[in-house]
Amino acid sequence: MPRHRFLQASGITALSAARAIGPNDRINLVLIGGRVVSRTLRGANENVAYTAVADVYETKREDARQWAGADARAFGDFRKVVELKDIDAVHIATPDQPNADIEIGHRGAGVALLGNIAMKTGKKLQWDAKKEDFTGASDASGLLGRSLRKPWDLIHI
Repeated sequence: MPRHRFLQASGITALSAARAIGPNDRINLVLIGGRVVSRTLRGANENVAYTAVADVYETKREDARQWAGADARAFGDFRKVVELKDIDAVHIATPDQPNADIEIGHRGAGVALLGNIAMKTGKKLQWDAKKEDFTGASDASGLLGRSLRKPWDLIHI
């Protein structure tokens, strides 16, 4: 099954609701890379909004920003989107080669998060990379995620 069909059939279309939509009812996405294949998702659900785009090529970045909407922010460096506080998810639509840099950036942001959790709890923590959880520190484990805004919930398959 193609990736865009999978996304449409699972998470994104399952979030639709027949009611008025407010700003807190919308999932805010960042589009990293402006490949045409990713553009099939835009408009698939009115509860999903691309609020920022990132692409190293200025012309593709501007095209993607116009596609995402007049209010979308544009970045030349994908690492800048990590600093955004209003983004719920990241849609990576780059050629295969640059994904390694993005995955490394994701890991780097994860290490920073773990350091922040250690500072917040004020204790030395043991990280289990296989389980992606702290060993013997439920208070620290509770800081790994955030509550989803109502009415959103994860879909368990």
